[in-house]
Amino acid sequence: MLSRGPDDLDLGIKMDTLSAARRYKRRRSVLLAKPMFSQAKASIGHDIPNGWLDLIEKLVLDLEALPGGERLRCMQVKEKFGTLRFYLEGSAPRVDLIYSRQRVVTTKRTRTTEPSAASQLVAAAEQASAAICLSCGEPGTVVDTGGWWRALCPTCAEAERQT
Repeated sequence: MLSRGPDDLDLGIKMDTLSAARRYKRRRSVLLAKPMFSQAKASIGHDIPNGWLDLIEKLVLDLEALPGGERLRCMQVKEKFGTLRFYLEGSAPRVDLIYSRQRVVTTKRTRTTEPSAASQLVAAAEQASAAICLSCGEPGTVVDTGGWWRALCPTCAEAERQT
């Protein structure tokens, strides 16, 4: 019988997969421990997909670097219509892109005030998320996965269709 280390599982999960999961969990914990996330309601939470962690970390660093950035509060992080949504307390405006067969067919502005520097950074990250696979971080596009729009690379999109 082969000897197994403490990180090996009988389920056949490879060590590098476990290490990657641990690194993601640690990076996510460090990110959510930042003051920017301290005021979020526990019931809402922050859904940070693996593939978008780099993008969100960069966004948070850029927001913290703004004048007054230490006072910004992220109220929610999630995926909607296949792209990132990063809600800052009191930020405006927001434009939701509605996709149909991988092209933008309409936009919806929910507020009409002039965008702040923070809103512009958030909008740029949200737009960039449409080209990043939310599962693995590789280049991707927003695709319909049977009723749900998700930003996926071809490999992850195929895996999603098979499940």
